[in-house]
Amino acid sequence: MYIDRYTPVRGGRWSDRLRRLSIWTIVSNYFPIKLIKTEDLDPNRNYIFGYHPHGTATVGAGINFLTEATYFSTLFPGIRPHLMAIHSNVFFPV
Repeated sequence: MYIDRYTPVRGGRWSDRLRRLSIWTIVSNYFPIKLIKTEDLDPNRNYIFGYHPHGTATVGAGINFLTEATYFSTLFPGIRPHLMAIHSNVFFPV
């Protein structure tokens, strides 16, 4: 197992290939996880999305903001999401 302990403090690692894996759509349909857009957002501004309920395993937030299973880039073009969590969450396997 490889642990990149500095990834959380450097803003993570972006991978379009991983964001678009078909497994995320399967997970999204299984739970089911949905992303509902209620407003158009200006891509030239910064936003904070709140997510509730949350816990140690933030599957819903991960699927919505870290993958394309719920079409985040289509719903919010030009906005690049970053999921924030307590530092220790990235070191525990789910």
